[in-house]
Amino acid sequence: MTFIAAETSSTGLFSPIELYLFTYQGNGTKYTYTSGQEPVSYNGDVYLPTFMKRGDINTSNTEEGEELPIEVNRDNPLALFFFERIPLDSVTFTITRYHAFDPDDEKREIYTGVVKTVTWRDDTNAQIITNSISNFLDRFILRMTHQSRCNHTIYDQFCRLDRALYEETAVITAIEDKGLTVVLDAMPVFPGGFEGIHDDAHLGGTMRLGQEFATVIGQDTANLKLSLLVPIPVLMIGSVVSLAPGCQGERTICADNFVLPAADVLFAEQDPTGSYGNSINYLGFPDLPTKNPVGSTLNGATWGSL
Repeated sequence: MTFIAAETSSTGLFSPIELYLFTYQGNGTKYTYTSGQEPVSYNGDVYLPTFMKRGDINTSNTEEGEELPIEVNRDNPLALFFFERIPLDSVTFTITRYHAFDPDDEKREIYTGVVKTVTWRDDTNAQIITNSISNFLDRFILRMTHQSRCNHTIYDQFCRLDRALYEETAVITAIEDKGLTVVLDAMPVFPGGFEGIHDDAHLGGTMRLGQEFATVIGQDTANLKLSLLVPIPVLMIGSVVSLAPGCQGERTICADNFVLPAADVLFAEQDPTGSYGNSINYLGFPDLPTKNPVGSTLNGATWGSL
């Protein structure tokens, strides 16, 4: 029996069952659940029964219309994943649907999206809001801007740098501000002259303990302190953390402080000395004028002064 025939059957024999796959793109961690009463093995993953109530799939071409709310228990592992951190990478979401007692066991992907937000509605439930991937790609809001700074996030799939190649270790000696500020035994100095280009090399970089990450948003070199965007729950005094430098989005930093990933062999042949660093993956517009050609006063910038 075809999927459509089972879907539209009026006999009630072919109950629909759905498989929910959430994948964190940062490290490939998967969260797999099923709406059925028994565990299901599919494509090498085991989907476990759990409470998960989703809204209706909407084909509206508006961002709000294509949001799919999913209600889960407050202690759902995926909900806790978002509760403890702001993920550096996206979490994708796929719904695969099939029908019990269908002799052909035909499975079909009916929805693909990304997790937009997670909110805790009360003491028992959390709500996961996903957005359709088609809407995500078609939305009118610009994801890239015409600016001098790079549009990529350091170490993402477009920046292409391997974080592990730049990490240096340090020991946590104190934890302050409920985990938002940490004190190190020494401030690592990264190879490649980072401190020569910008004094706060850790800004925009990452602190890692095992698989847990946090973005560094503040650096106090004199007092060996770093400020984190979110706490790392497993962090404690004595923990040995790995720190990777940040990037200020400037082309000079991209070229002088980082090296072209080995995978970019074709570009490496064009730059055998490595003098251009990772600038081939830089996505900014460094030659933009620094003065606005349209001034609101007589002393404003003019075309001739650019």
